[in-house]
This record gives sequence, C-alpha cells and structure tokens, in this order.
Amino acid sequence: MKGILKLLGIIVFMMIIGIFIIACDNSTKPDLDPVPGKLTITNFDALTSGMWLYGDVENAGLGNDILIFSVDKPIISGITAKGTGAIIGGTTIKLNVYRITRNDNLDATNVAPFTENIIIPTDELRLGMYNSSSLGTATHFYNNKDIQFINGNASINFGTDMH
Repeated sequence: MKGILKLLGIIVFMMIIGIFIIACDNSTKPDLDPVPGKLTITNFDALTSGMWLYGDVENAGLGNDILIFSVDKPIISGITAKGTGAIIGGTTIKLNVYRITRNDNLDATNVAPFTENIIIPTDELRLGMYNSSSLGTATHFYNNKDIQFINGNASINFGTDMH
C-alpha cells in the first residue's frame, strides 16, 4: 500500500512539473510585430480588373531601405523581398506597407511593418499591374505628386495622383 501511495505521489509530482514547464514555454508567444501601415488606392478605372497590383518605393530618404506594398508579409529574396499583390477589382484596393532593411551590399536583411511618417517625392512610388500573382511583365505607374505617409498610412487617388 505504501508503495502505491508513493508511486501516486511521484506521478502527481511529475504532472505538476509538466504543467509548470508548459505554462513557462515561451515558444508559443504571439507575433509582436506592429500592424503594418496601409496604402489605400481609389479611383483606379485605368487599371484592368482581374489583374494584380503590387508596389514599392526606392530612393525616398530611407538610405538603402525600400518600401514594399503587399497583401501579405514579404519574404526576403536577394536584394528585395517578394510579397503578394492585390487582385484589382471593387472600388478600393488596400495594400500593407512593409520596410525592407538592406545592408551596404543592398541585400535584404529584414522585413518589418512600416509605421513611420515620410513624404515620398514625385516619381518615387511605383505601382505595377501584373497579369498574374507571380509578377512577370508589368505596366508601371508612378506618383505625379508627393505622397505623404502618416504612421505608415497613405491614400492615393489613382486617377489624379499617378501617371
């Protein structure tokens, strides 16, 4: 009888230790990245419905870094990062804004949500209209006026702000 009680005591002790270890496990922490800014595009009658829209910014006071406009978090690929464009349709397109950190060799080293304030000068913001999600041949459009991002967010009236 003493042996059974001792065995039960050991089992209970091991279960308590197991519960403590699971409660202290840090591997299941949620992603603490801030929510990325949004680029909202309206009045895009010049774009073909059903095509894909993706975009970026280089040389806009970000040093070696670039901005990527994508539906999902881009994956680092060489000197840039690749994300997924939005399918053109409806009345509004919203793309998340990510900052791609690049080293002195211009290799992409990090992807993070963009939440900063910046003014993108004329002809520095590029939107590409593609015939598939895998990019390929594109028709590019550039901003014809400065675009201001506040806390990572900006709006573009495609009909008046792009050429």
